[in-house]
Amino acid sequence: MNFQLASMTGDQATETLKQQGAQNVEPVRFTQVNDYTTFRAEFAVEDGDLIFHFFLPPEVIETAKKLAEFPARLKDFEDKVRKYWLDSFARTLDVVARSYFQAGPERLAAQYIDDYELKSWWLRCSGFGHGLAPEDRANAFLEKLDQALDALKVNTLLV
Repeated sequence: MNFQLASMTGDQATETLKQQGAQNVEPVRFTQVNDYTTFRAEFAVEDGDLIFHFFLPPEVIETAKKLAEFPARLKDFEDKVRKYWLDSFARTLDVVARSYFQAGPERLAAQYIDDYELKSWWLRCSGFGHGLAPEDRANAFLEKLDQALDALKVNTLLV
C-alpha cells in the first residue's frame, strides 16, 4: 500500500498517480451523508467493497469555534470530543459493524486518520459492495450506527 496516497484526498491521490504515469485513474465517487447528529459520513463502492469515511458533525466544529475565546471551556470541550471520537465512536463503530455485517477483522478494516485539522475514521467492508443495492446496505448501516451512538447520549456530552 502506498501510505503517502492513503493520507491524501481522492482528488490529490488521483492527480499524484497521473503525474507518476498511471493511466485511466478515476477517483472513487463518494456519496455524502449529512443526515445524522452523531457524525457526518460519506461512502462509496470500490472493487466490490463498501468504503466509509466518518467525520465529526459540523455542530461540533462550530461549537469549538465559538469557544475559542474561552480557553478553559474550549479545552474541556476538546477533551470531551476527543473521548467521544477516539473511545465511544471507535468502540461503537466496531460493535455495530461486526453485528450489522456479521463479519470480523478478516472483512472489516477500520483506521483513524489523524490529519492536521480533519480527524476522521475510515472503514472498509470487504465484499459488501456486491449484490443488489449496496447503497441501501450502506445507508442502513449508517442508520444503525447513529442509533447506537444516540443511545449513548453522546450529543448531550458534546454540548
